[in-house]
Amino acid sequence: MGQCLARCKHWFLFILTFCAAITLKADWRIEFCLANLGSGDSAISATVYLGESEGAADGFDTFDFPLSPPPNNNPYVRAYFPHSDWGIDFNGNYMKDIRSINPASKTWNFTFSKSGTPLSNNYHLSWNITGLFPACYQPRLVFNSQNINMLSQSIYSYTGWISSGSIQMQYNNTIPYQVLTLPELLFSDNLTKGLNLNRYFTVGSGTLNFNCLPNANLVQNLVTLQDSVWLNIYPVAGFTGTTIAEISVIGNGGTLNAQISVTRDATNSPPVYLDTIQPLLIIQNQQGIFSWAGKVLDPDLDAFTISFSGSENISIEPDETLQQATVIPAAGFKGETIFQFSLADENNSPVIYEIPVNVLPAVPGSPQNLVLQLLPENSLLLTWQTVNTDTLGLPLNGLKYKVMLYADSAGNQLINQYTDISASQFMIPVEEEKMFIKVIAVNE
Repeated sequence: MGQCLARCKHWFLFILTFCAAITLKADWRIEFCLANLGSGDSAISATVYLGESEGAADGFDTFDFPLSPPPNNNPYVRAYFPHSDWGIDFNGNYMKDIRSINPASKTWNFTFSKSGTPLSNNYHLSWNITGLFPACYQPRLVFNSQNINMLSQSIYSYTGWISSGSIQMQYNNTIPYQVLTLPELLFSDNLTKGLNLNRYFTVGSGTLNFNCLPNANLVQNLVTLQDSVWLNIYPVAGFTGTTIAEISVIGNGGTLNAQISVTRDATNSPPVYLDTIQPLLIIQNQQGIFSWAGKVLDPDLDAFTISFSGSENISIEPDETLQQATVIPAAGFKGETIFQFSLADENNSPVIYEIPVNVLPAVPGSPQNLVLQLLPENSLLLTWQTVNTDTLGLPLNGLKYKVMLYADSAGNQLINQYTDISASQFMIPVEEEKMFIKVIAVNE
């Protein structure tokens, strides 16, 4: 019996892939509202929607929605996008104008109208931006002689009626932006997951560089494979809970910061033997090698212990440094047997594996000191020295013999043969005037 302690950490890469049906892109919306304010909380308002979406066209399509007829009651205010550029069938006013996702400078012209006596002469505009709004856009509200950064404020108040303005998307093609929603990563083990960052971020002009910020609870590295940069990531051993992986996406025109939520649950699995268990073949009186290098994994990266158990027919001598064990059958033993090795970590009971061993017969030595004696009635008594070793001189037991009679010295013309002979002598019937005799030891 022998024992070996193996404390190992293994690195495995699991690639995250997405089926073709998932086509999340830089999909965003701006909800833009005009409100006429009265006293207290009284107000009348109108809302329009603009944005970009995967599959949308810059002209009219099903993503756009026409303006409804005016209400029957007064007073009211209305807001809409006028389009006289969408062809004779679709020219008109729209409360929803969604464009294609191709990054470019774009303008949404809007118009306000009213009917009846408004609540007051005080108005305000408000807006809310949702979705994957590209960092390469700078939205500006051009209205009432103002040019307002719509990212730094979300409301503009004024007095007096103004009927039109525009929302302009200023485009900087050197600033990176996000085109896919980053997944929330859930780990039930500590094996590596990979994210192709070039599927989630892009830039109109130039190349992208990436940087991941250190996190004591995560192991992270960036690997370039062909034209893509992969983030390989997994939790450190022992960590459970939720943490954040922070990524910097760097283009010629600026840097975009992004976050990935990483959760490690409380699952803890035992170490496993990854290889298919097959019989270990060993020649009798020789030794075999059982190797576990690269074949044993604890998915939680816990330290684990490997131990071996032999039997009366076999002994095991592990070598932790080489991650292998020498398997030694008992002297002269042949046939089938097994040995066990078990894997255990600090959190789970040992998992025991049985490895079958097939000890194949060795080649026995040649019979020596053959002697022929002529007996009455022309019989011959053939004797020889008992064979007890193989060709290496190591012990063998239970050998049998085969006697073959040939008519020629080359051994091409077999006259007769006698098998399964247990003793080291044999009475040979005289079948020919001249015979050539061969005796071999048999180890089956």
